[in-house]
Amino acid sequence: MARLRKLLQFLVTLWLFVFVFLSGKLALAYNLSLENVDRRLHWSRSVPLVWAIDPAAHGGERLEEALALAVSNWCSGTNADIALVGEVAFQTGNPLKKRPYPGMSSVTILSDWPWAKNELAMTYLIYSEASGRILEADILINGQNIDWDPESGYDLENALTHEIGHLLGLGHSKEAEATMFARTYPREIKKRTLHEDDRQGLSVLYATAMSPAFGCRGGPENLSGGLVFLMLTTGLLFFRRSRFLRKRV
Repeated sequence: MARLRKLLQFLVTLWLFVFVFLSGKLALAYNLSLENVDRRLHWSRSVPLVWAIDPAAHGGERLEEALALAVSNWCSGTNADIALVGEVAFQTGNPLKKRPYPGMSSVTILSDWPWAKNELAMTYLIYSEASGRILEADILINGQNIDWDPESGYDLENALTHEIGHLLGLGHSKEAEATMFARTYPREIKKRTLHEDDRQGLSVLYATAMSPAFGCRGGPENLSGGLVFLMLTTGLLFFRRSRFLRKRV
C-alpha cells in the first residue's frame, strides 16, 4: 500500500511537472530575438522618430495620424519611450544603398518600392554588435503597390503598430492574435491593440537588456567598442513568411 501511494505521488508530481513545463512553453509565444540575429537587440535611450512622405505615394495623407496612433499603442501601458519629432523633407534614392536620414530614426512611405509587390513594410535596425544596443531604426512603407484605404485595403495604423514592435527590438510572435504575428490581411485592425503576448515580450526584453531602463535618456552610442550592423526586417507579408537580412556598414 505504501509503495502504491509513493507511485501515485510520483505520477502526480510528474504530471504536474509536464503540465507546467508545457504550459510555460506555450505561453511564451513572443520572440525576443529577430531572425538571423543571435542576441537580443534593445534601445538604451528614448527613441526620437521623424517621418517623411513621398508626394506620389499611396497613403501619404494618412501617415502622420496613423504613426501617432501606432506610437501611442505601444507607449500606453508599456515601458516604450518614443518621441515623435516631426516631419522632414522626403529624400529620393534607393534606401538599400543610401540610408534615408543618417543619425535619425524615421518612418518613410515610398512611391518607388524596390521589393516584392506584396510586401507591406520593412524595418532597418542599425545596432552595435558588441552591446546589442539599437542605434538607429528606419521603417519603410510600400506606397506604390498597396492600397492603404482601411475600408478596401490595408490599415496603415495596423501595419505601423507591427513595424514599431520591430523598431523596439521584438521579433515575430507565434500567437496569431498578437500585434507581432507575422501575417496580415486586408481590413485587419486587430494589430492596433497590443495583445498580452506583445506587452510581456517588451517587458521581458527591457527587463533583461544590458541597459538600465529603456526610458533612460543617455547620450549617443559610442561605436568604437564594436562592429555596427545594419539589419533589414521584412514585416507584414500577405500569405508569405517574413525574411530577415543584415549587412555590415
